[in-house]
Amino acid sequence: MGKDYLLDRNGTFYFRMRVPALFRKQLGISEIRHVLKDSNLNIAAQKSKLLGKELSALFKKAMIGMVNMELLFPIIRQLCNNILCKDEFGRKRMLFPLAPSAEYCEEHRAIMRGCYEKHNTSQYLAGELVEYAKQLNLEVDWDSFEMYPLIHNFFLGRSEAYRIQRERGKGNYRNGFDAPFPDGRVSEILPPAPYDPELVSMLEGQKSRFETFGAKPQEEPVNIEAAQDASVIPSPETESIIPDDSQRAEATIFSDAMKSYLREKKIFKKLDGKSELVLKSHLHLFQEIMGDVALSSISRGDILAIMENILPNYPKNRNKKYPGLTLAEALDLTDAEKISSKTQKSYFDDWKAFLNWCVTCRTIPFNPMEGLTMEGSELPKDQQKKRFRSEDLTLIFQKIAEMPTQKRFYRHLYTFRYWIPIFALYQGMRLNEICQLHLEDVFAIDGIPCLCVTVDEEKKQKTKNRQSRRVVPIHSVLLKLGFLQFYLDVVALPDRPNSQLFQKLTFTISGYQRKMGWFNDFINDFIPDDRKSFHSFRHSFDTCLMNREQNTFLIQCLAGYKRNGELGERYSVGEIKSMKTTLEKLVYDNFNIFEALGKAPLADAAIAEQIAHLPVRQE
Repeated sequence: MGKDYLLDRNGTFYFRMRVPALFRKQLGISEIRHVLKDSNLNIAAQKSKLLGKELSALFKKAMIGMVNMELLFPIIRQLCNNILCKDEFGRKRMLFPLAPSAEYCEEHRAIMRGCYEKHNTSQYLAGELVEYAKQLNLEVDWDSFEMYPLIHNFFLGRSEAYRIQRERGKGNYRNGFDAPFPDGRVSEILPPAPYDPELVSMLEGQKSRFETFGAKPQEEPVNIEAAQDASVIPSPETESIIPDDSQRAEATIFSDAMKSYLREKKIFKKLDGKSELVLKSHLHLFQEIMGDVALSSISRGDILAIMENILPNYPKNRNKKYPGLTLAEALDLTDAEKISSKTQKSYFDDWKAFLNWCVTCRTIPFNPMEGLTMEGSELPKDQQKKRFRSEDLTLIFQKIAEMPTQKRFYRHLYTFRYWIPIFALYQGMRLNEICQLHLEDVFAIDGIPCLCVTVDEEKKQKTKNRQSRRVVPIHSVLLKLGFLQFYLDVVALPDRPNSQLFQKLTFTISGYQRKMGWFNDFINDFIPDDRKSFHSFRHSFDTCLMNREQNTFLIQCLAGYKRNGELGERYSVGEIKSMKTTLEKLVYDNFNIFEALGKAPLADAAIAEQIAHLPVRQE
């Protein structure tokens, strides 16, 4: 027993004892550590045994008569903790098999069913709580009002404890209680274990019964991470399987949970650079509002207050425009432009996903945002981007054609400044989809020149969503302007540094599009309309094609939009020949790009010869 409190550090013996959870707040420490001035192991063990016995008696005596709401919740956590500690200790001693028999699984199902059924009678759980309190020399009033929220939380904690026992029986130690141990059960690089669907459905069926107790849910419901923080006196059964304080905090504090969440996203490649920055920004605001608190302390009332009072008043581009202001000062800026409802929904969705992940990892027992939804309304019509008119298009491409004659002409930039606007107008592609094209993304299918918009981690190619990945035919206007010859010239470059179609574009955290940022400033000189930008090309493409084509499915395939309807979801690839026929219907009224650029169209024979040199793929 004495060695249970003995700590050896480089030949120096220390007495170490965990402070009971009931006294940690008052004492301000989580353990007592004292140097034993003796180099003899046996003598040091005797001293530590004596100290441990005396301190245990002192704490036990101090507990008598100290019961209140603040101290009762650690009792629940300790009781649930003991269930799991005894289970694991017995499992180790008996060399419990990793693959349990069917009888074992059915036994645990019966235990769970019994627990749910007995939950209907509050006296069952209340009796167990009162009996355990007596073992600690604590007096609990059976009929007190406080007993009802305690019963509610004890049921949640005990249900989770039984769930973990059942998972252990199947050899699954990927849960919040067992995860911190370095003996092969660490789950940091593994996806969290899913809930048992059968038990989850059983638990969901009991939600309405919780309300019959007549008490409001507590802000700190029992959870397994919190349950780990409840051992009163270490013992051989519990010492080896209870993580230390630093391990417990790792799963409960907001900042640490956020780091683990972002790390998992990065490991499983669910974020690109820009998305990661946006998600970090959203979570940091959540943390700034709530503070670096235990996640279990976040209540539904907190969420409602944020959605009602903070997000609607949060200034747009706060970090850029008001870098020195605190959150409270930023919210007081009455004249500042506020974030849109669409941006508010983005914050809301990221926060809800984060808390859902915390539930999956057993960091919190439930998500306070569960059941809440937020609709992100579209921008008012007077704020939405507009398409280019035919006069705008004529001006834009005339100005592009005049660039080589200007005094400040950058020849190495002209290639992509020339071709990318043409792609946007006649292919309807998003800016980064064009900028990230590689030589391998240009080929022929059944004699039809095509482009591939795809995702490739090695080439750092990405798309907005799954529907954006597509193979589309190339419009005849690009062929007549000599695009295929431009492509073949890039392929033939002897010292080509990379396989990009536009060699001078470089990758940044936002993609390959940074060097095209000049375009909006460029058109502002002769089209002074803030609602017109590079994205207006895509609006022009959509509007023109919708007016000429009845088959919206083919338009969605060409532009990379979500396909509508069940068939559209299941059969989401359009036939190249049909898409080519639809694309050729794209003709802009009162606009001739050849006249604007001062170029004559290539002959069909020259185009056919260029197509013959393209790589060939099967549809």
